[in-house]
Amino acid sequence: VPQDYRTAADWYRQAADQGDAHAQRELGQLYRRGQGVHRDYFKAIKWFQSAGEGGDKDGFNDLGLLYLNAEGVERDYEAAISWFEKSAAMGYALALHNLGVIYAKKDFVRQSDEKAFQYYSQAAEKGHGSSQYNLGLWYHKGRFVKEDFKQAFQLYTSAAEKGVVAAFTNLGSLYQNGQGVPRDYEQARKYF
Repeated sequence: VPQDYRTAADWYRQAADQGDAHAQRELGQLYRRGQGVHRDYFKAIKWFQSAGEGGDKDGFNDLGLLYLNAEGVERDYEAAISWFEKSAAMGYALALHNLGVIYAKKDFVRQSDEKAFQYYSQAAEKGHGSSQYNLGLWYHKGRFVKEDFKQAFQLYTSAAEKGVVAAFTNLGSLYQNGQGVPRDYEQARKYF
């Protein structure tokens, strides 16, 4: 079937109007991107909120991203946090990761390494690769936690298994420098 956003929007709208949360979220994405419909952030927000209220954890997370990235709305960290927290309460690892990203930001007024570490840890436990990578960085560099190359190695390995490209480079660095693992230039080359 050829890709046809206009037809997809029609089908999603029919399902969304009947309360299908997944369709509401997908319709919100089409409005956010202007695919098959005119770009309309107001409608995207409406459909994302309906999706979240209907149980689609992506809906609330997508709202948080709009506010975090100032996409169609003014940047508002507090609003982003509120939406991410609603999504995280539904068990969504990406929302936990996004909360970690906000609290790790040095320019955020309420920046908190403690909260960032907590959220990254929760997301990493759920298998979120980017959170595993970020925690690996923190252990590697000794940010908020004691420097621990073995822990960094384990976290980078988990992140690499999930396709986080930067984790490969950091694994190579650990092998090259003999940090947390025996120095092994051959292994380092494989990761670089």
